Amino acid sequence: MGNQIEIFVKKKKSLKRQYVTPPVSDGYVHHGCMSKQVTEYDEALPEADKTVLEIANQFASERDMQVRVYDVSTFTGKLRAMLKRVRKTPTVIIGKEKIDDATPELLRNELQSY
Repeated sequence: MGNQIEIFVKKKKSLKRQYVTPPVSDGYVHHGCMSKQVTEYDEALPEADKTVLEIANQFASERDMQVRVYDVSTFTGKLRAMLKRVRKTPTVIIGKEKIDDATPELLRNELQSY
């Protein structure tokens, strides 16, 4: 068994707000095409990913293991997932064993064997 746990999750984006900035620059009002549209997003982990992450963190703290979390919605997370052949989230890799599409029950059962 390795001394680290790798967890692959995917954050979900949701639209927070969208607005248009006023066409003001240097204190002077300019033409309307100087304004720009701004979109803000909220990012959050789905509940299944949160639960799996909590279970893995608890298991790692009991055994003095390191936990590495990769978000596959980022470039580096996608690259790492491709290298590890991760297709679904949440995925947990402990040593050389990979648990794809980990549910809390499946993860607890797999961790009992360690």
